Amino acid sequence: MPSLLNEDEMLMGILLGYGEESALAFKKIRKRFTDTYAPPPTGAYQRINLATPEACKVNPVVFMGNPNSKEVKELVSTYEQELDEIWSIYKNSKKPLKTALEKLCSN
Repeated sequence: MPSLLNEDEMLMGILLGYGEESALAFKKIRKRFTDTYAPPPTGAYQRINLATPEACKVNPVVFMGNPNSKEVKELVSTYEQELDEIWSIYKNSKKPLKTALEKLCSN
């Protein structure tokens, strides 16, 4: 897909749901840092950490964006709800690997 977007990381960010503001911030910063994948944080471009359920052993999604933007707030809410759902299934499973593989193959 990157070749279809002319390698434009802003367009990729928008398509992935990070919103125009976060995608543009990433693109602007990324221009200056070609040797590293993730540029250093700025005011409008920071590491977004998710709240995790107590004793959760599933690693949450981590991404960069503007923590005050509407799109990032929506993604955080969605990802936290999904993590809650995943953890409630996983923590009660007697065979967590089997459960994870069945869930991955179910759709």
